[in-house]
Amino acid sequence: MQFTASSIMRTELVTCNVTSTLREVVRKMIDEKVGSVLIRQNEKFVGIIIDRDILTALVKKKDFDNISAAEIMSAPIDYCDANDNLETCKKIFEKTK
Repeated sequence: MQFTASSIMRTELVTCNVTSTLREVVRKMIDEKVGSVLIRQNEKFVGIIIDRDILTALVKKKDFDNISAAEIMSAPIDYCDANDNLETCKKIFEKTK
């Protein structure tokens, strides 16, 4: 039996807008108990912020109230289709290490 991405993925996406402040992103991560937030512009996903990005901003003494998600997000984002088998997903993400 082959597992697909849909068998292990989270179905409710946690998102913020590119104009959200870093403080808003962190609040969303805490409230939703997640380590990453997809960043959207209009209805398109344009980046991602992970907990490591937050730590980096903290060490660099960024102002969490005056820096936008767009300024620290990783982009573009890599993704696989929900119907892709896990081996295909693995190959997609290994390419960008």
